[in-house]
Parts: sequence; structure tokens; C-alpha cells
Amino acid sequence: MTTLSVAPVQRTVTTGRAHLNPSVTTDGFITRSTESPRPPTGPPACEDRAVHFTDAIRRLGRTRWFARLGRTVAGIDRRLQKATSGRWSVLGRAQLPQLILTTTGARSGQPREAVLLYARDGDAWVIMGSNWGQAHHPAWSTNLLADPHASVTVGGRTTPVVAHLTHDDERARLLPALLAVWPGYEEYAARSGRDLRVFALTPA
Repeated sequence: MTTLSVAPVQRTVTTGRAHLNPSVTTDGFITRSTESPRPPTGPPACEDRAVHFTDAIRRLGRTRWFARLGRTVAGIDRRLQKATSGRWSVLGRAQLPQLILTTTGARSGQPREAVLLYARDGDAWVIMGSNWGQAHHPAWSTNLLADPHASVTVGGRTTPVVAHLTHDDERARLLPALLAVWPGYEEYAARSGRDLRVFALTPA
């Protein structure tokens, strides 16, 4: 059974939150030690509620029923996010980092869209082909292997990108950031029995 190889998880007893790497923030940005934390925005009470809701969704994301639900509503979620420039998803006001990836169908040659979670590595978007823990790779990852030229839409802004499949040291370096965004990737890897593809999308 294939499992993700990640650094040991450190847990804070007072909050119950997992910190996979001190240089990775909980929203998946790989940072440098010289950077100061980003200042909070919005009323503290509202921000606290958003954080608690996001943490709850991350915990639910590990379950099989949530993965089935995610597959079921994927099309609705994509249309909603496109209509609202990424401000809203089927879970309400967007809190997790999400993008719309547009690839070229490997067989059809037609544009194909997928809503994905992402982490950042410099100016690149990093995505994982979890396919909600299914045994087969997602179609968008096969499309990228056939044609790495794609586009990424975040907050209504579209950027042409070139994708590359990460391996070995690069993949190991990026995994903590992806798991900080969505810890359920570990369960998905175990269920799928395959190596989950990790792509870096660099602006063209």
C-alpha cells in the first residue's frame, strides 16, 4: 500500500492543530524564516469562526463520505466558483485556497476544467492529483502529462502556466505545504494504493 512520506507531525495540545513544518503556514504557503506572519484581516470574531469552520472541514475531509460528496458536487462547485470569481463555493464563502485549472483534453483536444486546492511555492501553484482517494489518476493530471500548457484562475484572474510533474526531493519538499492545506491527502494516498501526482504550475 502506497503512503505519503512526510515529516513527523508536531501537535499542539492546547489547540489540537497539526504543524507539519515550521516554515509552512496552515494555508499552504511555503515561507522563509525571515518573513513575519501576515496580519489578521476582518473582525476577530468573524475570523475565529472562519478558522474553526475551515479546521472542521479539513477534519471531515479525511472521511470516505466527505470524499464521495466532494465528487458528487464537483460540477456545481466549479460553476459557482466561476460565477463568483472564486468568492463562494458549495461550502459557503471560500476559506481554503482553490483554483480553477483549465487543461487540454488528452483525447478530445477540448478545454477541461477542474477546481483544485493548491499551495504556493514562490510564484508557482502546487497541486496534487488525489482524485478523492480513487484508484485511478484524475483526468486533468493525464491531460497535463500530454500537454503541460494550461491556465490557472484564482479570484477571477486567469494566468497561463506550464506544468511539470515533481519527483523525489522536490516532491518531498512540497508535500508538507499541500498537507497543511488538506491533511486528508494522506488518507487518500492510502486508499488509492498509488503515488499521488504532484504538479508545480509556473506562470508562462
